[in-house]
Amino acid sequence: MTTAVIAAIICGHVGLPELAWYWNLAVAVWFWLFGANVGSFMNVVVYRLPLRSSITLPRSRCPRCRHKIRWFDNIPVFSWLALRGRCRDCHEPISLRYPLVELLVATVFVVLAFVEPLGLGGNLPEPLTDTPMRLLRQQTVYSLGLLCAYQLLLWCTLACAALISFDGQAVPWRLFAPVAVIGSLAPLVWPSLRPVPAAVPMNGPPWWIAAGEGLAGVVVGAALGLFVVASARYRRRPVRNPAVIPLAVGGLVVGWQAVCALAVGAVMVEFVASLLGGIWRAGRRVPLTASLCLLLLAYICFWDRIVSWVPALHARANVLTFAVAGAVVSLLSSAQSWLGRRRRVRWSPDPLIAADAHANPPASLVEAESFVAQGFDGVHARRADGRVEAEQEADADGDSQ
Repeated sequence: MTTAVIAAIICGHVGLPELAWYWNLAVAVWFWLFGANVGSFMNVVVYRLPLRSSITLPRSRCPRCRHKIRWFDNIPVFSWLALRGRCRDCHEPISLRYPLVELLVATVFVVLAFVEPLGLGGNLPEPLTDTPMRLLRQQTVYSLGLLCAYQLLLWCTLACAALISFDGQAVPWRLFAPVAVIGSLAPLVWPSLRPVPAAVPMNGPPWWIAAGEGLAGVVVGAALGLFVVASARYRRRPVRNPAVIPLAVGGLVVGWQAVCALAVGAVMVEFVASLLGGIWRAGRRVPLTASLCLLLLAYICFWDRIVSWVPALHARANVLTFAVAGAVVSLLSSAQSWLGRRRRVRWSPDPLIAADAHANPPASLVEAESFVAQGFDGVHARRADGRVEAEQEADADGDSQ
């Protein structure tokens, strides 16, 4: 993707037309380096935050030999390549995920930079002519830069949550605190951070309208998240990574219309992953935040086209938009829960094992997936252990007689 962006810059297809191609390329390099450093910091957050460790101190260490990583060994992507993926001190392999995350975040920074500020907001929907906030929502290069940073903060937060979920850990709520605070306060000063108003007409001071839009986004996003959680009835314990907070902060940042589309799309991705879970085991591990990450990037890049295809996602949306989104989310989440229940019960053909699964069901979906991952080898191993124990007891009874 990075190579395609560079080729488009050189050919003059993207970037500011007032700048020569090499200046646009220099801007792309700057955004790439900045994004790679942000990706490196995200790796630290994903590793330390679930452990309740400080994300600033102490310095990064090798997880195996505990040696401090030197500054020249901590350059994103390039240091991993120079070290050939191994620690300089203990020569143990370093996970490939670290440079991949840095490369992905750097690419996303470049793409959004050339879509919004350097693309002069061509991806954004046109403001309605009869809204009182129309003049305040007129975008400049500087306001588009603020909008890009505002949306990147949400995307990076969701990416961190997705990586923590992939590691099988609960996402700490404080991960969402920065985007919640900035998402609440920044639009009060810059109303253009939300390109689509919550409703028309809206009258009052700009800060009052911005506060109302933020509240509407939080309420709608949290309600859709509650629909997802309430429909997942196969979980017998509290949901480990609920969808309420991610969707609530998503509605706070991009607006309630956009979060309706994102919630429906994310639940659809999870449903398809559940269908593929019987064939492709990794499909069952796709968290909701990962789907939101992918869909948020696509929605921002094609915002204008999506709104033109679905006018119900523009400022003239009403409660019917929320009702349809809630119904689809509830239906797909219930169908996914039904698939999860069937997969949990039918994981073994042995009637004794299946009866035991009915009597002592797994406490969570993660536990059920671990049972499925064991396969028939695990079943036969347990049955073999049972036979060995029975033979030992029989020998002991014979000796006693």
